[in-house]
Parts: sequence; C-alpha cells; structure tokens
Amino acid sequence: MLNRILIIDDSLAIKEFIKYCLSKAWPAVEIDLYDPAQGQPDEAFDWVQYDLIILDYQLGLSDEDGLDWLKKFNTYSNIPPILFMTAYSHEDIAVRAIKLGAEDYLNKDELSAKRLTERISEIIGEPIHKSEDTLTNTTGIPRQTIIPEMEKTMVLDADKIAAISEETLMFAPKEGTLNEEEITQVRDQNGESISVSTDKLIEDELPGYKIIEKIGEGGMSSIFLAEREEDQLQVVLKVLDIANVENQDSLRRFIREYRLIGQLDHPNIARIYERAFARSYAYIAIEYCPNGDLAMRLKKPLPTETAVKYMRQIAEGIGAAHKVGIIHRDMKPGNILFRADDSIAITDFGIAKMLGDSSELTQVGQIVGTMFYISPEQIRGKGVNKYSDLYSLGVMFYKMLTGKFPFYGESVEQILQSHLMDPAPKLPEELASFQPIIDGLLAKDPDERFQNAEEFIVGLEWD
Repeated sequence: MLNRILIIDDSLAIKEFIKYCLSKAWPAVEIDLYDPAQGQPDEAFDWVQYDLIILDYQLGLSDEDGLDWLKKFNTYSNIPPILFMTAYSHEDIAVRAIKLGAEDYLNKDELSAKRLTERISEIIGEPIHKSEDTLTNTTGIPRQTIIPEMEKTMVLDADKIAAISEETLMFAPKEGTLNEEEITQVRDQNGESISVSTDKLIEDELPGYKIIEKIGEGGMSSIFLAEREEDQLQVVLKVLDIANVENQDSLRRFIREYRLIGQLDHPNIARIYERAFARSYAYIAIEYCPNGDLAMRLKKPLPTETAVKYMRQIAEGIGAAHKVGIIHRDMKPGNILFRADDSIAITDFGIAKMLGDSSELTQVGQIVGTMFYISPEQIRGKGVNKYSDLYSLGVMFYKMLTGKFPFYGESVEQILQSHLMDPAPKLPEELASFQPIIDGLLAKDPDERFQNAEEFIVGLEWD
C-alpha cells in the first residue's frame, strides 16, 4: 500500500503538483519534500518510512545532479524504489538512470496526472483508487495539474477540474538515442522483423527534407530539426501524424495555426517556409533559431540596455500580429527565440486566436495561458485580447529587469490569486524610471494598460 513518498527536488511546485495528482488515486498518501541544499542523505537516513522516492535530475546544485545521487543511493541496502524525473528530454539521461538503479523514468515535459499515477502504480504494484472528491479551494479558483517550474502552457477547466499542457516547443537540438516509441517494427521481404526509425518513415513522406534529429514532442505534434535539400537550410519541422491523430480538435488546431501564422511576415516573428500536407502527415517548416530562447537567459537579471533592446523587438513582433488581428495568448520566455545574429523571433502560435473568430478549440470555462505569465482576465475565463499579451510582456519585462516574477506564491492558488489581487510591485530605486511602464502593462483592468504595443514602445523610447 502506498503510504508515504519522498520527493528530492529544489522546487516546491513539484510537491504541490504531485500531491494534486495523487490526491484522487491514493487520498491518504503523505508526501515529504527534501531540499537538496541540505546535502545528500546517507544510508543512516530514515529511508524505510517511505514506499517510493521521486528523484529529480536537476537539483539546483552546481557540482551534482540527480544521477550522482542515484549512483550513491544504489549502494544503500535500505533504499526504496526510485522514480527518476527530469525536465530534460534526453534519452541518454533515462538510460543512465535505469542503469544506475531507478525503477522507472518520467519526463517532466510530458508529465500528467495519468502518466504519473500509472507509473507509480506499476512500480509499487498498487492499483489506483479513484476518489469522487472534487478539488476546490476557498479562493474559488480550480486546482489544476501544473507542469514543474510552472512555466508550461496550462489549460484549466473549471467544470471538470482538470488540466492539460499544451505543447511547448524546444528549438534546440538534443543529444540521445531513439527511444522505444521512436522505433517502428516492419518486415522485410523475407518476413524478418526489422527496426526502422519513425524519423525515417516521416522523412520518406516529406519530400525535400532530410531529418537530422528529433528535438521535441508536443501535445499534438513531433518536432524535428531538418535540412532542406534544395539549399541545405536548417529548419524546424513541426509534424502532425494525421493517420493517428487522437481527435479532430488536434487537426483543427494544427490547420488553424497554418492559417494564422501564414498571415505573419515580420522580422521578429519566426519565419514560415512551407505549410503542406503529405500522405500521412501535416507539417510546417519553421525557421530554426540556434541561439536558444529567452528562458535560458533569465537565470539572473539582464543589463537594463539588453532588457530594453529585447522588449522592443518582442513588442514590435507581437504588435505586428495584433495589427492583423492575431492574439498569441501564450507569451512567455520559452516562446522568444534567438537567431544566430541574436535577433529575436517569436514562435509557437499554436494556441493563438484570430480576433472575431467564434470557433473555440478549448471548451467553455477553460483558461489558456502559462502560470507565471497569465493575465487576470484569462484566470477568470473572460475574453482574451491584445491586452492579455501586453500583460504577459509586462511580466517578462519585470523579470528581465529584476530576475524575479512580479506575482508569485508557494502554490498554484497563491500565484493565481496574486495575479488577480496584488498590485504591480515596485521596482528597485535604480530602476524606478521604468515603473510607469510596468504599471501600464500589469494593470489588473485591461482598459488601464497600454492600449497597444506601439504605446508600449513609445514608453520604452521615452524612458
């Protein structure tokens, strides 16, 4: 019976997430969080009180990671089963974790309540016991599944009290080998079973492109780094398997993304080279940006001049989208990419919406956004417009300047409540000249924010 779990991670958000996920499957389970900053627990630690250890790869330490700890734990005689987790989708990490003694491995980028409970059930041999309890709270805000670090796209359903993560694209190559899901069993002419990479099968159906490697897996599609054969240009291929698509909403959303981004032509929006259908796949060839994303650069505050330079480019790009009636709805650092010349390109319009478009691919009562960057009106489930994108820009600008989030909390509910109720925080004295800009972006009432990206740019130049 599952009674107690120890989570070894530097993120309180992980504990809140796992606690929520397991609350229906095993309502009585107790969950403890161990901060890696305390140092590695030795064999004398009270391991026997736990039925399962959930160990993260990234421990927030400069000289050690979860694999180092796992290797040591495997020498202990009294260690319980270990589920290894990481936000890095490198297959070699999974392979090394299993070789070092982990019972199983789970990628945080693909994390959901269903996957987590199923993996734990398999490890401990304990069936899942579903509870009929509804998970609400005193604030009236629904609880939801959160992706670790709470910087993944969220869909909160007030009616079903559920959440799913929209795709978050990682436009940077990763190392690693093919996993089992990337291998398709086929038979040669002699009837022998042979393994063929799914990448190769896709390449055979996408004429004109050579697949270099798989670099991501989204909620709807697979992402590949590829080379266009006619000129050897590296591109990102976003591919949807039409034959195996689980529901029509995925295909509709994918097609709508075709329609929306096809209207965008601006230096600060990722270029689209081709939009087409092959026999079994729909695909988009997108500009490849080799210098990573803004999230990678926000581990600490940016120089003021750099922050202003970045924000101007972001504002110009999103302003161009707004001019043709497109609302991004998921503006966050992970969707701000850097080209080789370090210029900015906004990407991932997968959940974007055309103003006046009456079709909704999310059900009534759902909120689409990202936890730290979501606007108050998105939390309340009200109409989303350009002012919501500007609010998200305000959160990004504040974090660029200070290295901190303007609205924060130790739980999902606290973060959402902070967005709804807390005033825009005051900048440090040396940054006080930017306070009117922050106030003009983070106002709770959309009518009190900058009315468009151009006004925001004027404010930046004025300062």
